[in-house]
Amino acid sequence: FTDYYELLSIEPEATADEIKRSYRKLALKHHPDKNPDDVERATKHFHKLQEAFDVLSDEQERAWYDNNRQRFLNGEFENADLDEEAFESFKEGNKPAKAAGSSSPGLTPKHLMRFFDPSLASDLSDADSSFFGTYRRLFERLAEEDRAAAAYPGDEESSSLPRDAYPSFGYSHTSFVADKKEETVHQTPVRDFYTFFMNFQTRKSMGWLDQYRLSEAPDRRVKRLMEKENKRARDAGKREYNDTIRALTLFVRKRDPRYKAHQESQEKARVGPEAEANRKAYVEKIERERRARADAFQPQSWQIAQETEDIYSGDETEEDDDEDEDQLDEGEDEDQIDAEGVSGDEEDFNDLECFACDKRFRSVAAFENHEQSTKHKKAVKALQKKMKKESKELGLDDDEVATDRVAADSLAGNVKAMGLRDTANEEADENISDDEDGEGEKLGASSAASPSGISTPANGPVNGNAVAGTDSPIAAAPFSAEDWEPSYQPLSERPEGSFDVFGFGSLIWKPPPHVIGSQPGYIKGFTRRFAQHSVDHRGTPARPGRVVTLVSAKDWHALNGESLPEGDIVWGVTYTIDPAHAKEVREYLDFREKNGYTPQKVDVYGKTQGTDDSQDMEKLIVKDCLVYVGLPDNEAFIGPSPIDALAERIFTCQGPSGKNDEYLLNLAVVTRKLSPQSVDSHLFELETRVRKLQEEA
Repeated sequence: FTDYYELLSIEPEATADEIKRSYRKLALKHHPDKNPDDVERATKHFHKLQEAFDVLSDEQERAWYDNNRQRFLNGEFENADLDEEAFESFKEGNKPAKAAGSSSPGLTPKHLMRFFDPSLASDLSDADSSFFGTYRRLFERLAEEDRAAAAYPGDEESSSLPRDAYPSFGYSHTSFVADKKEETVHQTPVRDFYTFFMNFQTRKSMGWLDQYRLSEAPDRRVKRLMEKENKRARDAGKREYNDTIRALTLFVRKRDPRYKAHQESQEKARVGPEAEANRKAYVEKIERERRARADAFQPQSWQIAQETEDIYSGDETEEDDDEDEDQLDEGEDEDQIDAEGVSGDEEDFNDLECFACDKRFRSVAAFENHEQSTKHKKAVKALQKKMKKESKELGLDDDEVATDRVAADSLAGNVKAMGLRDTANEEADENISDDEDGEGEKLGASSAASPSGISTPANGPVNGNAVAGTDSPIAAAPFSAEDWEPSYQPLSERPEGSFDVFGFGSLIWKPPPHVIGSQPGYIKGFTRRFAQHSVDHRGTPARPGRVVTLVSAKDWHALNGESLPEGDIVWGVTYTIDPAHAKEVREYLDFREKNGYTPQKVDVYGKTQGTDDSQDMEKLIVKDCLVYVGLPDNEAFIGPSPIDALAERIFTCQGPSGKNDEYLLNLAVVTRKLSPQSVDSHLFELETRVRKLQEEA
């Protein structure tokens, strides 16, 4: 046995880049062309280097190798009863497979280890000793043994699969998928073979692994203990046998030219003109269905009473709708006034007056209905902006504004005592308590909803300051990414008891509380994607929006997610938390990110800008930084989507926290501003497509 790590002169903890560098260095040194004096030895060594690199550069194969490496080193797989002569005979097809008995072990994991040999894929013909001939016979032998296997005495059949349902590995000409145009006689598609054996469950009872004879038990108690230990040994044997066959199937598939050809054709179909036409047709179909649903929609009374805020500044169509809506309100109000007369107490009108819209109402019901109108909400927003602008022009400081807010709260209490609502203050409270991007659950209006009573600014640091430790008593204005400018405070040393957290979504512009330091950076081995649905922030249960999540590159590529030119890196901001508040901030973050996110520790890297003649240099800036990662098994995870369909979804969705596309565009803008080297091709491509949809609309 040759240890691949030793062969490549690397440590078992080596990174992918270190493996690649070492392989290239050794490949140049031992290439047959570089060793004309001993070509045969150099060729063998060079092929071994290739084998080692093929295994260690593949995450799945490396994981399997690491799990079994110590057993190889200990010689556990040597001296199996399938000796070298028998193995070569089987590989060449000279020795027929021996019929297995119903209770015999047959091929074991030790035997199967001999077939994890990349050199077996060197001959891709249909000869008996070729790649196809060797593995076809091997899997036929495994299928034969499994068909003949009998259940353990006293146990029921462990598999409901018919005993003839074992697909063949096939030949070089076997289709990977079923071809409807051609009739294939007595052959199943190669994909069916891989689907079956990658989820293999053996029928073998593994009774030969029993450690005790039950007949030797002195009493019933000991017999039960023996049964328990025997079952544990059998279950472990089944697990090892199944895992070995599944790993072998993956090993074979990676080297199968039929699988490679299928992957290439799929890639061509994905990026070709026909695929583009299909994507456009799909988007058009979705848009037609959306419009049809909108035309047929009849809101119920309870939906009107709880209608979600929907504000589009500068939208003429929306303005027209507002006029119609307000005309209805005015008509209703006038009807009520006419019915009740205008000679009533004038003070009633003053009590039920909307100063933002300059209207008066006779009844509480009419006033509350007016409060729900979109035009009223726009008028309140416009009034707030006007007052804020006048405050700046008059030079009012934050203390005066805060005092006004306290006075407004006091006034709100008096108004609510009369049975009315202060819409402006409600909206301000909602802005403070909502998590705009859907990265966490909605925290609620009071600080009691979150651990330790922590509340956090709604729209991030004032004037673009990325470091924040206190909460402003003033309701923050809607966030504008164009006005946001990063302002970092790197720390030379981190105080004892502090911790760092990596923000990759709205945490970039809405930092956690009690931050004492910050700096931009990126993490490796992850990808940022709009693969998480949002039903309570950027969408609704009827039409969920899409928010960003962080997924490990391994999980993403296993789902056939696309790769990016910059590789598997994600840019963001790392924040250092004050040790005096570390516990409460950690509780707050865990609560905020509870909707499908799992905390992990990662290293954060930065780049120092090189000169004209040199490239940017990478450096480690934070070790063991906390980050919240979305796992594929959480309920909100969607997975990969065609980018056009994803852009259309984001463009058409909205929720209590606002329009879905606003969140996307804000994230794209601030990501560009993080650092001269910050990039996210997926995010920027989505931004381009959404802006195009906005222009077309």
